[in-house]
Amino acid sequence: MVNDITMNFRYCQLFNNGDIIRLKPDQVEEYGFNNGPVYKAFTITLKSKPGRFFFERLLKGRINLYSLNAEGGIRRLYVNGSDSTHLDELTKKGYKDVLEKYVGDQLQAVSNLNSVSFNEEDLIFFLQEYNDSTFRPLKRMHFGFRLGMDATRFSAVDNESPYSKAKYKNDYTVSVGAFLNVPLEMSNYSVTSEIYYKANRNTTIFDYAPFSYALDMDYASINIPVLLKYSFSNTNNSPYVLAGPLYSRIIKNETSLYQYEPLTNIVNTRVLESPVLGENMGGFSIGCGIGFVQVDRIGLFGEMRYNQLFNLGGFAKNLNFSELSLMIGIQF
Repeated sequence: MVNDITMNFRYCQLFNNGDIIRLKPDQVEEYGFNNGPVYKAFTITLKSKPGRFFFERLLKGRINLYSLNAEGGIRRLYVNGSDSTHLDELTKKGYKDVLEKYVGDQLQAVSNLNSVSFNEEDLIFFLQEYNDSTFRPLKRMHFGFRLGMDATRFSAVDNESPYSKAKYKNDYTVSVGAFLNVPLEMSNYSVTSEIYYKANRNTTIFDYAPFSYALDMDYASINIPVLLKYSFSNTNNSPYVLAGPLYSRIIKNETSLYQYEPLTNIVNTRVLESPVLGENMGGFSIGCGIGFVQVDRIGLFGEMRYNQLFNLGGFAKNLNFSELSLMIGIQF
């Protein structure tokens, strides 16, 4: 093999009894190495001149994929049928039109073309799927909207504070948001970035001798999780799991702790702390779900997610809270 990879398309080298023999593409139809690359000779027009060159075979099957290391380090990609000696070049602007001529007999393969980027990894994956007659939807970027029912429960940061004496119940509320899901190449992994809004309002009354307390919570938040998602299959009905960090910004923070002290026939009331929550909270989110059948690139999904949030910064570290969410959504 020639050391300069940009010259591999011109000839191959053989070593025979200490002598180096160079064979050109018009002398050898095909050559290769054990468990290594295979090169096949074809005649094409390059820079307006016909010539015969060696092409590295990247994929073999009903459709073959070849690459040519041309002068100047330019790597060109070509396809042809299994019984054809003619090559069609794939270019960044026109590769989908060329591929559609080869896979047009399969509607799912034609639909998958929208998810194929112009790089060797995507092209090999796409054509291998076609060669193997595995006509499943390929991973592509999605955006969509979600609607959730959230059960929120507070917990005290300090077990010696008055907040630790309250018996917190689940507070149910609705959350709405949007998301963007970006696949990581053609793998089953993707990254989901989401933003959603939720608002809570409740009052918890409890005693902590010698006083009585009322924790009045009226707040709203913008929440931003960034999740790594793994889908167990590429089928239309695919279960998945996801996990990642979660940031929450409290945009409405009317949260106060009131203290009540009975004095003969009068109850003395004072605000012990306000606001109770800090403006910034962070934590993690984990969940699982399933995506349902897609029609015309539109899909539905259902998901269950657990969130745990902690106060960030040095202000108002009184309460943490956890959330259990049941969600439905639509993606495009």
